[in-house]
Order: sequence, then structure tokens, then C-alpha cells
Amino acid sequence: MDRPIRLIEILQLLGGRRSWRPAEIADHFNISERTVYRDLQDLSRLQCIPVARGEDGYRLVEGATIVWSRARRFAGSASPRPSARP
Repeated sequence: MDRPIRLIEILQLLGGRRSWRPAEIADHFNISERTVYRDLQDLSRLQCIPVARGEDGYRLVEGATIVWSRARRFAGSASPRPSARP
């Protein structure tokens, strides 16, 4: 799965009714926990995506509104650029 798609899907998970532990997110996307922490750190840096860490795991801050256009732009910039064709 490409990183931009994964970042958007992580947001959808975190916006649900439950908290997610990094190990659960890693299993869900078949990635390492280190990658999960890197993705969560990048997502939390955006002012439009408030991610909170609680005792039970990570989730979006209650009552938060995601600015999806900005999130999509960020996710798109997080992917490697395709190489130029000769």
C-alpha cells in the first residue's frame, strides 16, 4: 500500500469510536511499529489533524475536525516522486 493511501486510512481508523495501539495499526497495515510511529508523528504535526495519545492508544482528539483537502495534500507530498522518464 502506498504511504499516501495508508495515511488517509490511518486517519479514518483514528476517527472511529476506539483507540488504536501502534501494534494494532502495524498489524492492520502490515507495517512495522516504527513506521506507525513515524506516520503518527507526521500526522500530528499538521494543525488540521489533532492526534491524541491516551492510555488505550491513539485516536483523533474528540470533537476535532479534519481539513481533508490539507490532509490529502500532505499525504500526496509524503509519497516519493516518480522518476522522470528518459
